[in-house]
Amino acid sequence: MLHIIGLSLLVLIGLNILQQELKLSLPWLLGIAGFLAFYFEPAIGHADWSAMPGFLASYMVNEGFSTFTLFPWVGYALFGGVGGVLLARNNQVSHTWWLPLTMLSVGLLFHYFSIETLIDLYRITGMEGFIAWRIVNSHLLIRLGDVWVVIGLIMLITRFWKNMPALIPRIGTETLTIYSVHYVVLWGTWFGLGISRLGGKTWDPWMSGIGALLFVVAFIFMIKHIDIIRYTWASKVTQPLSIYYRFYRKKLRLLFLYERSS
Repeated sequence: MLHIIGLSLLVLIGLNILQQELKLSLPWLLGIAGFLAFYFEPAIGHADWSAMPGFLASYMVNEGFSTFTLFPWVGYALFGGVGGVLLARNNQVSHTWWLPLTMLSVGLLFHYFSIETLIDLYRITGMEGFIAWRIVNSHLLIRLGDVWVVIGLIMLITRFWKNMPALIPRIGTETLTIYSVHYVVLWGTWFGLGISRLGGKTWDPWMSGIGALLFVVAFIFMIKHIDIIRYTWASKVTQPLSIYYRFYRKKLRLLFLYERSS
């Protein structure tokens, strides 16, 4: 997923540069690009990418090289960019009551009515992409609605919870760290051994719930002590590796110069 996040950021930067060159509306440009990313995802996912190298084709289809593909996930980044631009230009909106209520309402609409809306759009326009999304990826729109509901609830909580512990916003600033560690621990990204391999989807609800709770508690503890962890990592791992790297680089350089002179 990290490679998709990085590529999505590059897409956002590229569209921002394009907007500045062509004097276009950035929210409209990002919104249209996001819609196209969603609309054409079924066709892209079922296309034949066998002519491309496997590591490049894995950006388009999930065939064992990656869990996430560029489409439709870049669409979420693009729509997030729309929201970010609008909030940056209208900063006072983020402090209103109607914004979290709007997020809740839109999220509930996506959760309960996105499937029917896709069918209606297909009937009105006759465009096959809408019915393809209904068949293949309608669950992603439901999940998007769930995300908006959660964001709306968090925004409402912050309105009432004035004296929030410093740890909570700190957790919010370390989401990329949490994501990176969870992907290694849960899915075994580096070593191929993760919690998901220990039973996979065979756990009962109680075991899954307890495991999820312990997972959350572990990450809260990690973020609480993240500065100590980073200092320890830098002093015990990164610094020695850097010394070894410089040493062997110097040795290789001397060896190269010796071979060249002889």
